[in-house]
Amino acid sequence: MNIEHIDVFHVRLELRQLWKTAYGEESCVDTVLLKARDGDHVAWVESCPLRLPMYMPETAVSVFHTITDLFGPLIIGRDYDSIERLTDRLKPFRGNSFSKAGLELCWWALTAVKRDVPLRRLFGGGDSGIRCSDGFGIEQDVSVLIDRIHASVDGGYQRVKLKIRPGWDQTVVRAVRQEFPDLRLMVDCNGSFALDDLPMFQALDRLGLDMIEQPLYYRDLSDHSRLQAELTTPLCLDESVTSFADARRAVRMNACGMINLKIGRVGGLSECLRIRDECETHGVGCWVGSMLESGIGTAINVELATLFGADAVHEVPVCGTFHTRNLVDPPITFDPPGVVTPADGAYTGRAVNEDLVRKLAIAHRIISTADK
Repeated sequence: MNIEHIDVFHVRLELRQLWKTAYGEESCVDTVLLKARDGDHVAWVESCPLRLPMYMPETAVSVFHTITDLFGPLIIGRDYDSIERLTDRLKPFRGNSFSKAGLELCWWALTAVKRDVPLRRLFGGGDSGIRCSDGFGIEQDVSVLIDRIHASVDGGYQRVKLKIRPGWDQTVVRAVRQEFPDLRLMVDCNGSFALDDLPMFQALDRLGLDMIEQPLYYRDLSDHSRLQAELTTPLCLDESVTSFADARRAVRMNACGMINLKIGRVGGLSECLRIRDECETHGVGCWVGSMLESGIGTAINVELATLFGADAVHEVPVCGTFHTRNLVDPPITFDPPGVVTPADGAYTGRAVNEDLVRKLAIAHRIISTADK
């Protein structure tokens, strides 16, 4: 494998409606798309850190410049007979998980294209459809939220995730549970609460939730361990796990019962696979989350999600559900309702609308061996 050329695009995707969470509001998603080439072989990947440093410290602007100015020139034009040889080049650098993930994914993508196999074949994923959850941000009124959940359930979704924050928490969740007594339900706090909120978490603990995601500060593990000991509902870590080392520490501290896997947040697909193995060894659950990526990144998430058992329910927004524009063909759809089936063909089995990518691009740079 010799990555000879990478087109790097900073793209802004408008959302169909305002997305409200504990850390702010978003009307669009900023993402970084990479078109990598090895000879005649081409593959697209995505790393989606968002527009502002509210989820994690990285942003689309920082990832774009880190890849084009720092990491990309180190990776380009070298032979990599294994993914480890590529990731070793980036090991001296701390953090910057989304930047590393973008380049790491180029290796996986081009390898799948060159071998003419689906990406999931490279790590043992299957061909069965994956069950999906639907996500709901913070609304102005509980009745609006309940109406939207009714539409989601009628459309075939298997699980619902509610964003909560102080002031939009147990009362809202209790109202949803009363309306949907049998629905698989979880909440995502995005690190907005503290241990002092234990009574609120104990109230949630009585509502039969699948999990409580990222309840406490994003760099904390010890307080999560203390909170988990007080609850029967599994805690799910998201922002607190930025690497395999974080996941191993969390598992051994009993800081969670679940981990949400996001390729960009942990630094690449390889780290996701290592975290999955660690969790499986210790009886901790895993599922694939979403950064509201375009169809490019969503298709990669679908491939990763095929590695998990039939009971897993993943967070895979269908093209068009959140975004106003679709970048891939065929689009990602539910068939049957609530289930996404991985496409046939090499890599993700989907073509990219490059003309639309270029139209939506805020910035575009090229990294090439021709410049060396």
